[in-house]
Amino acid sequence: MKFSLLQQKVNEVEQQIFNCNKCQELFELRQSKTHNCPVLGFDATHYANARVCSICEAPGVYKPHKCERLIDKLEDFHKIYDDRIQNIALIGSRLFEIYSKANLTWNDIQHFNVVCCSPPNYRKPQIDEVANCLPFLSMRIELLQKMQVIVTFGTVAKGIVKRLKPNVPIVYSHHPSYIYTYMPESERQGYINSIADSIKKCLM
Repeated sequence: MKFSLLQQKVNEVEQQIFNCNKCQELFELRQSKTHNCPVLGFDATHYANARVCSICEAPGVYKPHKCERLIDKLEDFHKIYDDRIQNIALIGSRLFEIYSKANLTWNDIQHFNVVCCSPPNYRKPQIDEVANCLPFLSMRIELLQKMQVIVTFGTVAKGIVKRLKPNVPIVYSHHPSYIYTYMPESERQGYINSIADSIKKCLM
């Protein structure tokens, strides 16, 4: 697919997500500026080049009421969020530590969440929220041009990707929060190395 057409299709999906109001609680949090906009994934260059599709359950809470910049225009999203996930956010640094063990850079990765908006108090997404976002996840995965493997983090992402039945291998991992907070330190590096090895095998 030509990049110009891919860019157009990505823009269309992102606009749908940015304007979505299906989940009343999550939409009201955005409207009240308690939470920020939906999280879309990296820009169209990652759709064109990423070999790895990385999926977690939900975005962390990005709080404009605590002096974090409110993103209220789609055209501002990637200017702020792509850099934040890759260089500032804790979840980004934890994900990157895992991916770097597989000799990957952010250019090799497109990162999505099962649900695009941040649930309050970091709770798990509800069944209806997952169902509302599932078509968006499916559409975005289908737009990935060079995907060779999907890596899921946590049980929510694992269950959803199993339902989607993608035509590429899947690597299942614990959520980074579990790996870095609850997994014994003596086990952590070995586990990360095993996930990285599984990813590398899929990319050979």
